[in-house]
Amino acid sequence: MKRYIVILIGLCNLMLLGSCKKYLDQQPKDYLSPEQFYSEKWQVDYALTAMYSNLRSTALCENLIIFANAPTDEGYRRDPQATSPTSFTANPGNGQVNSHWTACYQSINQINIFLQNIGNAGGKLTPDEINAAKGEALFLRGYYYFMLVQWFGGVPIRLTPPKTVEEGQIEKSTAKQVYDQIIIDMTEAEGLLQKQTRATQGYTERVTREAVQGILARVCLHAAGAPVNDLERYKEARAWALKVMTDYPVTLGDFSKIFIDEAQNVYNQEVIWELGFIYTGAAANQSMGGPLGNVNGVKMSSEIGQAVAVGTDGVNAIDTGFALGNLYAHARLYASYKPGDLRRNRTVANYSWPTVSVSASPVPARTYFNDKVVWNKYPGKWRRQEEGSISRRQRGNSDSNFPVLRYADVLLMFAEAENYVNGPTLAAYNAINQVRRRAYSTSPMLESVTVENGTSTTFAGAVPAVRLVGGGGTGGGILAFVGGSSDPYNPPNKLQIAVVAQGTNYTANPTVTLSRGNWAAGTAYALNDYVIVPDLSTPLGIGRLYRVTTAGTSTATAPANTSGASTAAQTGAVFTYAGEAPKITVNRYVPTSAAADLPAGLGPQQFLTAIQNERYLELAFECLRYQDLKRWGILVSTMRGMLNDVLGSNAAFPGIYANSDVAARQPADNVTEQNIIWPIPTSEITLNKKIVQNPGY
Repeated sequence: MKRYIVILIGLCNLMLLGSCKKYLDQQPKDYLSPEQFYSEKWQVDYALTAMYSNLRSTALCENLIIFANAPTDEGYRRDPQATSPTSFTANPGNGQVNSHWTACYQSINQINIFLQNIGNAGGKLTPDEINAAKGEALFLRGYYYFMLVQWFGGVPIRLTPPKTVEEGQIEKSTAKQVYDQIIIDMTEAEGLLQKQTRATQGYTERVTREAVQGILARVCLHAAGAPVNDLERYKEARAWALKVMTDYPVTLGDFSKIFIDEAQNVYNQEVIWELGFIYTGAAANQSMGGPLGNVNGVKMSSEIGQAVAVGTDGVNAIDTGFALGNLYAHARLYASYKPGDLRRNRTVANYSWPTVSVSASPVPARTYFNDKVVWNKYPGKWRRQEEGSISRRQRGNSDSNFPVLRYADVLLMFAEAENYVNGPTLAAYNAINQVRRRAYSTSPMLESVTVENGTSTTFAGAVPAVRLVGGGGTGGGILAFVGGSSDPYNPPNKLQIAVVAQGTNYTANPTVTLSRGNWAAGTAYALNDYVIVPDLSTPLGIGRLYRVTTAGTSTATAPANTSGASTAAQTGAVFTYAGEAPKITVNRYVPTSAAADLPAGLGPQQFLTAIQNERYLELAFECLRYQDLKRWGILVSTMRGMLNDVLGSNAAFPGIYANSDVAARQPADNVTEQNIIWPIPTSEITLNKKIVQNPGY
């Protein structure tokens, strides 16, 4: 398998950053000017490699994973941020804002030098090789400008490398002008990359014709939306998405496998363009590890063998993978998935990792959440325990790749653009329904377990074992929870049961056996076993619940006490009354022939709302939501609505824990129409006297 690993970037940058101004008449013999450098294929390949490198940098990858996801209805920071883009409090001096700006313009300058000199390769490279190299460079220049205009609005457009300080002084173009230039660059790139396709290339870390087409669809949708509102671009977005669907049709497969493949360096056919990361050893030229699963995965900060230096092949959290877990998934996201949607438990992990000391076993068990817990869960698309063993051992170097563009996104973009241009046509329905049909289970499976506790029911002292019986299916799993005194989701000492594995092919509702089930004579009972003596006269009509408080073998006499403990002489084991036996019902998801399809007859606005929701569920934590909400003109209203969720005004789920509400409510408290666009960094304002700061800063 070919990996487009970034190598010798230092050498490449030296060549790319060379000045065109000649201070000496003669250059040293071991020096290559930019004019001389692009005359061999290896030199062109190194230059292209450097153009991609900033997309993997902390500024444009790790930071973006947080900034593009946290201040949305997808997630929030685990720790409050006083001044940060994640809390809508960034200022012109913010380091992350500055690094984003700088990284983009560094790459643009490198690309401009390359484009100015790629003609020197004539005779050493074939015309096809030159066209492909120029196409990649033009696309990437457009993409870096896309990363600028989305966050900063209008920015200076530099299409040639400045030769003097004065040439670096340039005014901002409008956002529309920037989008126009992006589309010009990318459209030319698409024409030059006709022979560089997903099929001919065989891997997805360099852009192909289909990747350019898909990103052009995305760019055109953003140009058509707020704040630019260049509505004619919807037609172009539709056309570009349709080109991908025509040139590279894909049958959507298992949703979870996309991200398992990303963790294991396997190319998944649904991924059209990805950022590739790999960790093969401790040496600097071997390590191109990335942040995936570390900042946006299930927190696991314990380290087995902490004496091993970070960056070596140690055993840091060897089985789970080290993860800072900077992000929480928002409760609204978890609650938005409908019964049968297989994406929910992959997108929002239903477990966490316990704290493990350095002397403990390196194989910690997962701690599963009760179904009722909707806050403070972690994103689960990237799971470091699915990486290879070398990658898992590294604190900050993950093998996991990031899908910049997936085929499902193309389908949803087409459906949105088609709806705007022609209304909710059959073609628009077919596109969104492809995504939905993959998302929903085609097999009956466990959905939830409802527990009705009686007034007197108490599980004080022990959590009961529970197991599934019957139903005809396989793979289902449940887990019991008992509420504590400070549990915001469950009343104290009352039972709840969560589905931790949904299984398949459940042709009937299974039943739940509570601990040892119904009482039986001549049975050896252990301490804290629970038993039920059937009694239809109890309020719930199930029976009387007892906990074994002294182990022993039961006699022929069933416990009949309705308070306190039974007498060992009469019952053998001692049974302490625990109130009414709870009524437990297993709920299944049973698919129908049209369960996943959107209802027919939707109007254009209803269909758009469905698209917006489907992108929310399908593409969560893939760095698209913030800009989607902004182009739809609903970012501010959506974020202000988050305050109701945090405070408990949403009927679908309870409010957040008191000790976690600061981080979750910060974006909702601080968002304004002005600060959804970042400020121009102080460094640019200082150096570029022609630039004007964005409003509100």
